[in-house]
Amino acid sequence: MKMRWKVIMFNLKNSKRLQLHHAGILILLAIIVASCANSGTDSNFKSKLYGLLDAGDNDKVLSLVNERIKSRANDKELYLIRGIAFSNKRDLNSAYDNFSKAIELDSGYFDAYIKRGKVSIDLGNFDKSISDYNIAVSLNPNDAYSFTMRGIGYFGKKDFNNAMADFSKSIELDPNYSFAYINRALIYSSQGDNDKAIEDCNKAIELTPEDPNAYLKRSYIYEQMGKYDSALLDINESIKLQPSNDEAYLGRGIIYRDQKQYDQALQDFQKAIDLNANNARAILNCGLILEIKGDLKKAEEDYAKAGRIDPSLKDAVNQFFFDEAAKGNFELPISHYTRMIELKPDDPELYSKRGSIHFMKKDYSKAIEDFDRAMQLAPENLFYCSSKAAAYANMGDYKNALVLYDKAIKMDPNNYYHFDGRGYVYTMLGDYKKSISDYSRAIELNPSSARTYLNRGLDLYKIKRTKEALDDFRKAHDLEPDNEPISIWFKKVSDEIAK
Repeated sequence: MKMRWKVIMFNLKNSKRLQLHHAGILILLAIIVASCANSGTDSNFKSKLYGLLDAGDNDKVLSLVNERIKSRANDKELYLIRGIAFSNKRDLNSAYDNFSKAIELDSGYFDAYIKRGKVSIDLGNFDKSISDYNIAVSLNPNDAYSFTMRGIGYFGKKDFNNAMADFSKSIELDPNYSFAYINRALIYSSQGDNDKAIEDCNKAIELTPEDPNAYLKRSYIYEQMGKYDSALLDINESIKLQPSNDEAYLGRGIIYRDQKQYDQALQDFQKAIDLNANNARAILNCGLILEIKGDLKKAEEDYAKAGRIDPSLKDAVNQFFFDEAAKGNFELPISHYTRMIELKPDDPELYSKRGSIHFMKKDYSKAIEDFDRAMQLAPENLFYCSSKAAAYANMGDYKNALVLYDKAIKMDPNNYYHFDGRGYVYTMLGDYKKSISDYSRAIELNPSSARTYLNRGLDLYKIKRTKEALDDFRKAHDLEPDNEPISIWFKKVSDEIAK
């Protein structure tokens, strides 16, 4: 009996062990099954979120993610998705914060750097953008998109050499990447190489003939070249492919504006505003057309509204009229400032600006009248004094020019422009000792002016101080290597000394 009892006890013990073992297996299997189920559920949930993003239902995405994140606060992809939704809603600061949180959870999260870099570009913070794409490139050095986006950051900083290098690298990595060709075209265009710019746009259109952006960019380049018919053909195609793009209507409106087709321009600017009520440039251009058509009050309202939306445009109206003057179209800007003076007859800056337009027109007598009135209203502003002196100098009235430059220098002995201007007057009078002295002082105050080095070099050359002249031409050439007159003088004097 004892033996049998021992056997029974042994079987009971083993039975309990087996039950516990089986229970453990069942629990483990349950955990695995639950985990798989949760993983599948999570994957399905995120797929649903991406579907909603594609459908443009960003509010629904934000609602779902906000709820899910309460129980999954360390899920980096949820922050990425929420950042995308905020970015789509143009809540860029919230988007940036969410991408940053994703990176905080995973410092090697490539997609988050890509997204945050793009938001930084949209915010105008190009240094931060470049920093993020530097990391993205280090994480994946074969990603063409990262190089293109970093190139856009460099372009925003006007660092065209690095931008060009990145766009070209992107094309090297992916010769079929049309977006890189489009952006490189803008670099070529900014450098004045419109043939290469058009060539890159053509390649982009060949690769992606249904891309409205490629036609839009080529249209901009044609417009800058003055090929308005070609520009209109391209921008019409862009609008056909993407009729909801407010920037395309803005672009077409500018083409019409430059061709003085003001009614068509106004219609397109208004269409751009209908599509995007915060398109500040469209609002600004509406104001310009309204002013041209005589509605100055409404134009002023549009200028103010555009400036509130985008403070960087506050001086864009003046820039437009000065650009017109630079093209030789003086009537429109003079009329603008005359109308503004009628509204604000005690604003010295308006007289100064109209005086500057007269100066560009070489109507120096009227320029002097306007600068004189500006000086009466604001005698402490030495820019007006110096501008009036320059007008006298260009008329050949060096006596009055010297009086004004002397006055300006006495009141502000640390202003580069005063010494540079007086130096020019002494040059014209043939007093090279005094001109060289003034140019030297101007260079002390502003050592980056190639023109001043050139002028001093010319005067040194006239009095046979050839080696000193060559030093100045060399410095001027270092500052502006593409300046033709500087290059000619640098070569001429270099060759003379080498003989």
